[in-house]
Amino acid sequence: MRPILSQHFQPRGDRDLFGTIGEIRYGKWGIDRAEDVVVCHVDEMSWEIHCHGGFVASQRILTDLEASGVTVVPWHELFAVEAGTLEAEFRQLLSKTTTLKTAEYVLRQANGLFAGEIKSLRDAIISGQNYPHCIDRLREMLRWSTFGRRLTQPANVVIAGRPNVGKSSLINALLGYTRSIVFDQPGTTRDVVTAETAFNGWPVALTDTAGIHETTNHLEQSGIERAIDKLRLADCQIILLDRSQPLHDFGRELVARFPEAIVVVHKIDLLPAWDASQFDNRLDVSSKTSEGIDYLITAMVDRLFSDLPPNEMAIPMTERHCQLMRQAFEALELNDAATATAKLTSLID
Repeated sequence: MRPILSQHFQPRGDRDLFGTIGEIRYGKWGIDRAEDVVVCHVDEMSWEIHCHGGFVASQRILTDLEASGVTVVPWHELFAVEAGTLEAEFRQLLSKTTTLKTAEYVLRQANGLFAGEIKSLRDAIISGQNYPHCIDRLREMLRWSTFGRRLTQPANVVIAGRPNVGKSSLINALLGYTRSIVFDQPGTTRDVVTAETAFNGWPVALTDTAGIHETTNHLEQSGIERAIDKLRLADCQIILLDRSQPLHDFGRELVARFPEAIVVVHKIDLLPAWDASQFDNRLDVSSKTSEGIDYLITAMVDRLFSDLPPNEMAIPMTERHCQLMRQAFEALELNDAATATAKLTSLID
């Protein structure tokens, strides 16, 4: 590593490039468009290079090192070799959390809860204990797999409706700042626009879609089809209806097509053009005055996060976790203790 470092790093002044273990050196990396860096000799086999934040500076250093023969390995892969796959997974999951609430859940699992429960199950199977009880425990843990995914991947909330009902304005109101383009010409949004935020500590991705309506325009039709697909796959659906304009049959059809959706009657700050009482359990909202916004946020959180696991529940959070646990579950249902034990062992070793 010393010869490679000496190709790229020039310490400030006339100080020795390497120094002793633990010493820090400040200097320049490269000649053309040199980067300011700090280099530390951690131990006989390890060096740390610290540069300005951002992708460009770090990528430039990695590219230089790779060109000099260094193999670039992502940190979580290196950690997996040193500490094991499961611990590396939890470290990576923790790095993906965006709120204190979700980080708390991941830390609880990483600090032995998940591994301890899996080991307990494996030991119970090896000792020939009650298989139906072990099956029930696995079933209960797998029930929380969607919740586990949402700790590191925002729940997807899709807002749909006819053109110009105010989808972009509603997203801006929910975010508290302008993120979506707002224009008074119908059909402005022809593609999917997504913005991430957090409500009550839970990460949420708000998706603004193309206005859904009858059209012969190929470009608009393509956007509408993507909107319907997004709505179908959403964790939470919001159907937006404009109270200031006559209610179109398409709006009614959309509500009927997605009966689980939250129906929002929008633009209640304007004079009404139809009677909203025909829709039960609707929410009346104005993006302009923010009336009803807090109620809508509460409704979304209740829809997505009302059912929470007990603090002592082990939760699968990756596809690998879920796959191995399902395979162990299916093996136990067939009284195949050997396969179930092997799958659980693969999960934690």
